[in-house]
Amino acid sequence: MRLRAIALALRGDGLVDSEFSAAGVKPIIAGMGRLRIKKKEAVIPFRETLAYRMMLLAGSVVVFLIALYIMVGALQANITVSFISSGVVAAAAAFAVFYNLDHLRDARIPKQTMNRMKRR
Repeated sequence: MRLRAIALALRGDGLVDSEFSAAGVKPIIAGMGRLRIKKKEAVIPFRETLAYRMMLLAGSVVVFLIALYIMVGALQANITVSFISSGVVAAAAAFAVFYNLDHLRDARIPKQTMNRMKRR
């Protein structure tokens, strides 16, 4: 009888509490009833998430600041090759900052995170 009750529970047939108790199967928490299996949320590729886009933006800002620091140091030391090369890197990093800011709008946010943000 006990195996039959467990098999019916696994198969999804509706068992009433009396059938559980007749079979000798006791629920862990009596008031909970049957647990439902939640549907899993669609998995978003990491490269499309907001976190990835923010990491790219932060990396671009860091490269821009370092290139700017080296450029100022090269200007003070009067090293033209270093000044020009760090200026080119700073210009590319500035372009990357604005590029990443533009693509930040296209980032996908998981539905659960959106619901959490709406509650606050």
